[in-house]
Amino acid sequence: MAERLVLQLSSLEREELHVLLLNSRNVVVRQERIYVGNVSAALVRVSELFTEAVRFGALGYTTA
Repeated sequence: MAERLVLQLSSLEREELHVLLLNSRNVVVRQERIYVGNVSAALVRVSELFTEAVRFGALGYTTA
């Protein structure tokens, strides 16, 4: 998993916060960018971290 994220995010010029949504088998079913910050920081409220998971029902999410 780390290799996937390093390849995707290492060349970014700004801080980004991503959330990985998992199914009940701990398989990533979706990756969501939650916030794009400035050059040195990404400030985000804790509630924003869970919004996408609740919206997509991460534990019950299936890819068809």
